[in-house]
Amino acid sequence: VKIPRYFGILAEVDLDAVLSPRMQEEGVPPKAREFWLKLKQEKRIATRPHITIVHSKSLSSETDLWERCSSLNQMEEPPMFRFKLGRVLFNGRVAATVVDDLRVDDTNQDGQQKGSQFITMLREDILHRLHITVGTGDASIMPVEAMGLVQDWKKGKNTGVDEVALENIVVK
Repeated sequence: VKIPRYFGILAEVDLDAVLSPRMQEEGVPPKAREFWLKLKQEKRIATRPHITIVHSKSLSSETDLWERCSSLNQMEEPPMFRFKLGRVLFNGRVAATVVDDLRVDDTNQDGQQKGSQFITMLREDILHRLHITVGTGDASIMPVEAMGLVQDWKKGKNTGVDEVALENIVVK
């Protein structure tokens, strides 16, 4: 049996359709708009956006989380989650949306409260890294860089980072 590369939450969102109108608005930092247009032009916007919860590369240090993800993955009807896209961050190499307010979409559909329990058990450091990689500047840039961008930004390290606030974008 081949083990998965990662466990994540597949986001039902067309990033181009959701972000393009916002990126045209007044007040968007010029460098952010420039990078966005480059991503669009070079077709570097994620077509299967997802939130990576745990990657096989961190299996040794996050075995419990891997097991919990595996358990949800094996359910006949895994829970549906919902979350807000809070901001889009740009640093000239990657673009990422910050994921806020992760929760079970419909608690009535949450068999044995597995989804709610899953979220409750996520450590603070994991919640602080939740993001969707919007795109990378070129093929040599690994998408995992987006995680570092989000983690640093949340710690206040935002030198060279442009941010664009998003309003009322809820994704399942």
